[in-house]
Amino acid sequence: MEWGLIPVCSVQSGYEGFSGIRNIFIDNMEKAVETINNLQSVTEEQLKKWQQVNLAELENHFNCDRFCGQVLDEI
Repeated sequence: MEWGLIPVCSVQSGYEGFSGIRNIFIDNMEKAVETINNLQSVTEEQLKKWQQVNLAELENHFNCDRFCGQVLDEI
């Protein structure tokens, strides 16, 4: 995400429910292929929107300060 790429990962990865991350289903190959094929025709405008959403997630949630704080809280 940091490089501006749109993540595509399985639901089982734990990254479900993020609007800027596209999920595929590993137990349904046809649906996974359909999802990937559909991504080929997404507009550049939409890709940039997802990119901005993801960059905001990195800034606000997926960062070292939050992670380290969470680890220290658990210790």
